[in-house]
Amino acid sequence: MFRNAFKITDENFINKFIKDFLKTILFKGKKFFSYSKNIIFKIKKKSFYFLLIFVPMNLLIKIVKNKIINKHIILIYHSFGSYSNFYCLKNDSFYEHIDILKKLEVKFCHTDLFFVKESKPKVLITFDDGYKSSLDIIENLFFEKINALLFITTSFVDSNYNSYMTWDDLLQISSNKLIEIGSHCVNHMPLDGLNINDIEKELSNSKNIIKNKINYDTKLLAYPFGNYNNEVKKIAKKYYNYAFTSVESINKKSIFSDPYDVIRLCIDKSHERKKKFLADIYLNSKKQQ
Repeated sequence: MFRNAFKITDENFINKFIKDFLKTILFKGKKFFSYSKNIIFKIKKKSFYFLLIFVPMNLLIKIVKNKIINKHIILIYHSFGSYSNFYCLKNDSFYEHIDILKKLEVKFCHTDLFFVKESKPKVLITFDDGYKSSLDIIENLFFEKINALLFITTSFVDSNYNSYMTWDDLLQISSNKLIEIGSHCVNHMPLDGLNINDIEKELSNSKNIIKNKINYDTKLLAYPFGNYNNEVKKIAKKYYNYAFTSVESINKKSIFSDPYDVIRLCIDKSHERKKKFLADIYLNSKKQQ
């Protein structure tokens, strides 16, 4: 009897060991495959950027223009000026982007029109955090009659940091219907690392603060750092119609796939090179369904 018991135990142990071994091998294999795939993709993308050196600007604009028919692209900007921050662009670079977008014959529009499928290419310009350096840029958009969306982190407004807007600035901006205002939460913290109560506070309080300060009822949210999980998304649905995330380089899915996972193309210093800006718009459009 004892011999049979040991035999069963040994068989169970061996079977479990084999299963665990195979699971580990498969998991490692998947990780290696995913890692290799990402490396290959990055090499291909770098090669693509290098080849752009030899493509004339006018031809590149024509190629991208043909690619973005019926596409919807969202761009994220942060601060402007001559600072060393990776996400800080020169003012002139932003205006060059606007000129390029005009040559691409895109339609600038509010979110209510942006999320309607149609054949004309659309671009939604967004600004994150509420940097004071974007005030001159926004004033220029007023003059050009170009729509945009400003996501503000409410604790930054009227703070000791002079680099951020004041509520007076935002009140003036909100009076012009060209610019929408959205929430970037109270504190600029990754929401997926907070407990449920803190997530609720970040999403509801920021919305209420904006309403109380400038009488603006926003329905738009941008996750800080683009981070969220299912719990964050569930709570976001209680207060907002759309929630935006971000991606460093290119969009991998349709912009219409999930209103609480709207992916935006993050613009950084590398996009001060006009061809790089055009290339990422091309790649971004290529991935959309």
